[in-house]
Amino acid sequence: MLPKPPHYLNLYPTAGFLKRQMVVKYGQPGRSFYLISSGTLTVLDSKDKEMAHLRDGSYFGEGAILRPGILRKATIIALEITEIYKFTAEDFQECLRPYPHYKKQLEETAARAAARSQSS
Repeated sequence: MLPKPPHYLNLYPTAGFLKRQMVVKYGQPGRSFYLISSGTLTVLDSKDKEMAHLRDGSYFGEGAILRPGILRKATIIALEITEIYKFTAEDFQECLRPYPHYKKQLEETAARAAARSQSS
C-alpha cells in the first residue's frame, strides 16, 4: 500500500462511485490507474468470485499504465460510497516523476499480479 496521498493529488480530479457501482470490468482494456481516497471496493475474478477488498490508500490498475493495452484482470465494484483518484497514463507519469521508488514499487506489483493471473 502506498503512503497517504500527497497534497498535490488535490490537483487531480476524483470520481465518485455509489454502492454496487462497477469501477472496472474484467477483460476490458485498461487505460487508467486508480488510487482510493475513501471507501471500500471488492475485487472479483473472471468468475465473479471475490478475491479481496481494497480500502483507503489502496490502488489498482497499475498494469494498464505500465503496460498499455493490457486487459483488466479483475472486476472492481464499490461496496460503499467511494471516492477515487483516476489517472491517465500521462497524469500517472507526471505524478511519479519525483518519486522513482514508487514507480519501481508499482512495476513490481504489476509484475506479481501478471504472474498470479497467468498461473490461475
